[in-house]
Order: sequence, then structure tokens, then C-alpha cells
Amino acid sequence: MRRRDLLRGAATAGAGGALALVGLRVSSQPADAQATAGLDVGDETATVGPDGSVTAVTLDLTVEWSFDLPSGVQPAETDVTVAAGKPDGELTELATETGTTLFREDSGSTDVSADLLAEGVVTASELAPGAGTRETDVVIEAEFEVLNDEGTALASAKASDTATLTVERSGYDAKDYGSVSGSGSLTIETG
Repeated sequence: MRRRDLLRGAATAGAGGALALVGLRVSSQPADAQATAGLDVGDETATVGPDGSVTAVTLDLTVEWSFDLPSGVQPAETDVTVAAGKPDGELTELATETGTTLFREDSGSTDVSADLLAEGVVTASELAPGAGTRETDVVIEAEFEVLNDEGTALASAKASDTATLTVERSGYDAKDYGSVSGSGSLTIETG
């Protein structure tokens, strides 16, 4: 089993950051080059203080793949692509891995770590509420293909899931409950 790390745009989840863990299994049924997939993404909740903000949303993902092709075909490479975005919106590609394979049956895994804020999938301002709680849905998608030398897909699978990021603002902003005012004058004295 091949194991590779793709670390693109990775950042640690800071104060108020959220972490999504993802698992994907892609497998094909024997001798027909058809692939099936399932993706399960966990929801995440974070709390920020009155003056805090979301500093990172780190996706840690392990994609496990396998295929079993019929006789008479010769694979050349495997491609794994991971993307994320908002529901009903365009997905942003987070990572792609291409590997070489000469076997009709193979399996492996790909690890991906990416900061969804740094990649522009979501912004800190749309995640954190001014007060109370805000929920934001994020779609995570993984695609797997086995290609021959000509680039024709011999097996493929795509799976996605939607995770909900919940950010709650704790306490209150002291500036909302205080006020200051006054009046005065300036005097210029000359000699």
C-alpha cells in the first residue's frame, strides 16, 4: 500500500479554528472496472471569545483507494484529487496526487492536509458571528481515477460529503455596553 503526504497550505488550527477529519474508501467490483465510493466528513464546533476570530480551518484527510480491473486492460497511473467548497458553489482543488501503476489490481492511500481559509474556500468573517452562533456548510469531495497510457479512464469514483462548521461567540463585547462623552473648550493665552 502506498502512502504519501500532500501538505499544501497547511496551517494549525488556532483560536477558534476548526478541524475536519475525512475518510474515503474507493473500491471497484472485480472484473468490471466499476468503482464505488463513500465519503464521511465530521462536523466541527468551535468557540471564539468576544474579540477572537477564526484563524484556520484545517482539513486532515485520508483517501484510501483500490481497484481490480478486468483482463485485457493495462493501467498506467492513478489520480486522486481532493476539492472543497460551499454547497451550490464552485469547488476549489486542494490537492492532486498522481502515481504510477502497472498492475490490474492495486490499492493505496493519500493523505491531505490543507487550510480552507488559506485556500479561499471559506473566510473568517463568514464563519464567526458578531454574536451567538453561526453554522456554515462545506462540501468535501474526493475523486479517484485509473488511467491507461492514452489517458482513458479504466476505473473511476467520486464521493462527497457536507460538513457543518459551527462557530459560537462566547461572552460579549464590552464596547457594546459602555459609552463616553463630555464637553470642553480651549483657551489661548498670549503675553
